Amino acid sequence: MNRKRRKEKQELRKFKTFWRRFWAGQVDGIVLMPLFYLNMFIWNQAESIATPVLLLWHVVQMLSFYIYSISLHAAFGQTLGKMLLHVKVVDVTERPITISQAIRRDIVPLALAFIAVAQNAVPILRGENLLKPTHVHFGFGMIIMLLTGAGWFWAEVLTMLTNRKRRAIHDLMAGTVVIQVPQHVRRALAGLPPVTA
Repeated sequence: MNRKRRKEKQELRKFKTFWRRFWAGQVDGIVLMPLFYLNMFIWNQAESIATPVLLLWHVVQMLSFYIYSISLHAAFGQTLGKMLLHVKVVDVTERPITISQAIRRDIVPLALAFIAVAQNAVPILRGENLLKPTHVHFGFGMIIMLLTGAGWFWAEVLTMLTNRKRRAIHDLMAGTVVIQVPQHVRRALAGLPPVTA
């Protein structure tokens, strides 16, 4: 019985990814930081840019993280941050995930981003600059969006911390799980020989 419990404990160790996922998110934020600065530059030049171009830029900028996340998860099971921190998203059977699963993982925040784009489209088409303090309106819609986003975030964290495989709501929705990439796989990817006992 003791051997079985030890094996189970060892098996569950690969799912202990909370901090790696946290730091991977920080790395992904750094990777996408140039878009933040580009966004500031574009909106500071808004008077000299055609309104349809600003609207198109706003759509691209608002969806850029999800394009990055979905495409890299579908292709590699990892964003650049997850690659650096040695964690990977896999199917619950531990096979590579599909594009459908990658989309389902991000579907709720992606939907919130589309709502935000729709809310901002009218002011942009009216010629308003989204970075000007006069544009920021904390109306009912904005408050609902902020509360929904915050509620989703905390529900994700609580769900991840309360199950053995550390699956967040988006993992449950997509049929995925995040695991630590085994050392022998990391060594092989780095072109290093396997460790012999």
